[in-house]
Amino acid sequence: DKPLHGVGSLPRLSGTTAEFLSMWNIMMMGESPFVLKGGELSLHLQPAIADWMWAEDGTLLFKFLGQVDVTYSNPAKTPTWGKDAAKVAMWELFTNAADTKPAHTFEGEVLPAPYAADVRAIKYAAIKATMAPASAELEN
Repeated sequence: DKPLHGVGSLPRLSGTTAEFLSMWNIMMMGESPFVLKGGELSLHLQPAIADWMWAEDGTLLFKFLGQVDVTYSNPAKTPTWGKDAAKVAMWELFTNAADTKPAHTFEGEVLPAPYAADVRAIKYAAIKATMAPASAELEN
């Protein structure tokens, strides 16, 4: 169907396609990106990214929830599992994808409430998640 060519439509998923999409989701965001902490929704991205998968500038981009541009920044290109794995150390939330100044900035592995619910409600167009090895301090 020529009008649909190239739009990413998958009318029927084969078993291998469904498995690939499942693996991709786990690689990009982890198994359970949204978790309840103290009865409140939080966002905990736990990607599984090898050192060779990072772009030359130490970034990796993906689309979260079909609409939110997520940029992982990991200048050291440290893998995100194993000893000294890189973890999210800082969150920057952008109302518009083209914004250069974040609407909100947080330090830590987990994005707290109510901002996690706002991400799920697509109130932000982009997220920058800066990674740091678990044994390292985030440089200011």
